[in-house]
Amino acid sequence: MMAEIVVAGELLAEFVAAERGQGFDAPGLFAGPFPSGAPAIFADQAARLGARVAYAGCVGR
Repeated sequence: MMAEIVVAGELLAEFVAAERGQGFDAPGLFAGPFPSGAPAIFADQAARLGARVAYAGCVGR
């Protein structure tokens, strides 16, 4: 199946603290990962609306 939309760009991931006021100085519970960064958010939302989406990115040098 061919993609209708091809997205290229940085891919970030967000993690959200499970409890309000939770710091990063000790282990804790987190929810996620959630797509973050404009290209990833766009790709995620387009797919949720029914579009066939492909994502192009790279990791490293």
